[in-house]
Amino acid sequence: MKTRRNLFLAIGVIFLFSFPGVAHAQSGWRLDVGAERSDVTLYDSDAIWWSQYLQVGWVREQTGGWFGGVENQERFGLRDVVFHTKGYRRFGDWTVAGGMAGTPDADFWFHRSFEGEISRRLVGSVVASGAYRLMQFPTTTVHQPQIALTWYHRRGEVQGRLFLTRNSMRDGYSATGLLQSSCRIASRVQFIGAVAYGDRIFNIEALAEGPATSWMARSALRIDLSRSLAIEIGGGYAREELQFEQRTIGISIRRSF
Repeated sequence: MKTRRNLFLAIGVIFLFSFPGVAHAQSGWRLDVGAERSDVTLYDSDAIWWSQYLQVGWVREQTGGWFGGVENQERFGLRDVVFHTKGYRRFGDWTVAGGMAGTPDADFWFHRSFEGEISRRLVGSVVASGAYRLMQFPTTTVHQPQIALTWYHRRGEVQGRLFLTRNSMRDGYSATGLLQSSCRIASRVQFIGAVAYGDRIFNIEALAEGPATSWMARSALRIDLSRSLAIEIGGGYAREELQFEQRTIGISIRRSF
């Protein structure tokens, strides 16, 4: 049961890790710190998952940016520490992005992760993207091609993204659709939301056992306390048929320099 549970946790983090908040980039240095608590039901077990993170970033608007950080993930008495870095560069209508991450002595998170994405403005403020991500776990390797379409508007942005996820130890792909958006609803308040729906989002290992409807929803409010300080409060819910249920609350603080 322990091996099965750890593999479930490993696959489950793929999509949770892939749903960053959508926000317009502002030039300068920034520091983000945050924490999340999740009440989880997995098969016949109840547990509390914790995560904490610290991230440093630098952005030059219309040019590019870099981010690097560390995350602490706790699941069923196990702890994995993840180090990651990511950057992007704009070239006119084109944007190229790439990143990597690693987890020393991983129990349930990936050992290594590599990703790349190419985007191009199509017309007006509509941008198309293609991406690929490779994740090497203790017991399997996961491949995840993606395509996305983003519309940038005066108050924020809306993005639709399709994930095709394949576990190298199983035949077939799991398809998941994601819709995420950010919108400034007041001069100091921004709403961020995401909804995903698909098959076997949280347990790609079980693809051969047949379909299992999965979905998740997350939302948050980001409040600007001053020109250089913001707080974000949010939560979410996720479910996969008969196996997994998760309720999450979180808080983060951003300091800009």
